[in-house]
Amino acid sequence: MLRGYYTLMRVVTQMKVKHVLLASYSEYLAPLWAWMMRRLVSKGVEFGAVVHDPVRNFVLGPLWWHRWSVSQGYSFLKHAFLHEPIDLDTGSRIMPVTCHVIPHAPYPFPSSVHSKEQVRSKLGIPPQAKVFISFGHLRDGKNINLVLQAMADVPEAWLLVVGTEADYGHLKSTTYGQMAEDLGIADRCRWQIGFATPQEVADFFAAADFAMLTYDARFRSASGVLNVAVTYRKPALVSCGDSNLASAVTGYDLGLRVKPDSASEIARGMRQLLQDAPTPNWKSYEQAENWTANALLVIKAFQEGE
Repeated sequence: MLRGYYTLMRVVTQMKVKHVLLASYSEYLAPLWAWMMRRLVSKGVEFGAVVHDPVRNFVLGPLWWHRWSVSQGYSFLKHAFLHEPIDLDTGSRIMPVTCHVIPHAPYPFPSSVHSKEQVRSKLGIPPQAKVFISFGHLRDGKNINLVLQAMADVPEAWLLVVGTEADYGHLKSTTYGQMAEDLGIADRCRWQIGFATPQEVADFFAAADFAMLTYDARFRSASGVLNVAVTYRKPALVSCGDSNLASAVTGYDLGLRVKPDSASEIARGMRQLLQDAPTPNWKSYEQAENWTANALLVIKAFQEGE
């Protein structure tokens, strides 16, 4: 990590770069590297960062270190690009960061070259099954354990889990598999663990009917998974805190939002989607949330900062 920031400092200096956009905000170890970025600021460099996760509630080390690190991570930024208006918490010190709201658009994944029936046949899923797909890292915050509990009460629901194991400290796919066995639902679960290529992602979403985004209440961010689901026109079952994810789903009828951290709420949401799925405003969402608007707003912010 520190080598990466040293490299950034060297390249910015050598190329005489005046504007730097960080793809994501980070506070990890910031007291050890933010001074380099501030040195560049003193030489006329202007920094911005896309703050996908504005609520920094994952604490590493003592709380004082975490709060200080958050402040250091913002200490050199002029622009914070957010996906939802928020009273930005800059840690132990108030930092003069200008906030800009930019869209988070759907991702341009390829179309599947196989039919739903072909992919399901390969996965051993019946043609008539109702399939929910959970996509991405198997983080505990996605509440897959609660999804499994909910499935015990929704016998027509199937679950397709696609993604990589999360870092140390999170439950592994084998543990979830054993939970499914204990609940008697293992025959309705499919586990595709590991990196999926874009074409494989297309196939897996082709096999699904709905996306499963049952985050815990601490989730206050935009969701990349939602923007994959939009690409493939899959309504989502969502739980989360107040966030861009919540407002996108409710504002454009992209699925159904339920209360977070509750197996009974997930089960209720599953049944409701299976009985009366919404009619999402896909086109309206794509028109409002697009990458061209994203880029133009970022460019405008840097131009006005000059």
